[in-house]
Amino acid sequence: MQESTDVKISQLTPESRNVNLVVKVLERSEAREFYSQRSRRHLRVCDITVGDESGIIKMTLWNEQVNDFHVGDIVKITNAYTVLFKGHMKLQIGKNGNYKTISREITKVNLSNDMSEATYQE
Repeated sequence: MQESTDVKISQLTPESRNVNLVVKVLERSEAREFYSQRSRRHLRVCDITVGDESGIIKMTLWNEQVNDFHVGDIVKITNAYTVLFKGHMKLQIGKNGNYKTISREITKVNLSNDMSEATYQE
């Protein structure tokens, strides 16, 4: 497996893999539940916005992750990656990723640099 790299949100690209970030949870949508025909099970999904000193990005939480992220939390994420969804970049924590709430402070978040706003070719 490839070595993971510490990055800031502004350094993310659509090809980012195995990245580590420390982010603040800024917004959170209501969790939705649905039945997946493909996996034949009920899934939970929730979208959040996370940020750091360099920018913000949207992130999708799945299943048990939904309960673990709250607005205001500072979270260390390891082995994350980006995906394109409808041409917009999103951050994901896959099965090889990990996360934990930490006691560090992020006092300034650069709201003007939204990495999910740009449109990319899929």
